[in-house]
Amino acid sequence: MSSSDRYRATGLIYFVLGATIMAITVWTPELASPERRGDLIQLMIGIPFFALFALLIAYGDRAFAWLLRALRVAPEKAASAGRWTREKLVMLLSLSALGRTFVFAANGLGWKPGIDWRPFSFAMEVVPATPRMLINAVLMAIILVFLVRASWVPFVQRLRNAPEV
Repeated sequence: MSSSDRYRATGLIYFVLGATIMAITVWTPELASPERRGDLIQLMIGIPFFALFALLIAYGDRAFAWLLRALRVAPEKAASAGRWTREKLVMLLSLSALGRTFVFAANGLGWKPGIDWRPFSFAMEVVPATPRMLINAVLMAIILVFLVRASWVPFVQRLRNAPEV
């Protein structure tokens, strides 16, 4: 499978499984209590951004290269910079997916991790277990595997194969 095919498959998985996770979260009664309606609205507003990231995963190299060519960068340099930018974006998204996988798994087991920024503190509170969040954790883990396979694995292989200086 070529690098472009890997990224397109990853973009598709990111969108389809991500939309499934959102649907599970929105339509699960115990996850959508009346006091969380504001959170659900924010989640729904985030869907277009989620779709945008899926497109950037699949075709970000072309989009970034096009933008650079519009700024008068040489086509070869623009293509290379486009691939580099997409790879780094997907690497960042994989770190985000790792965090979400942890949070979904913790919620599914009945733990609610939280971070307060002012003053900085980390807390873990015990709440009723929500088994459907374990489904979200599994789906998020699948997304994570695809993100890592598309970006981190080739990156590490290039580092390993780089000539010693």
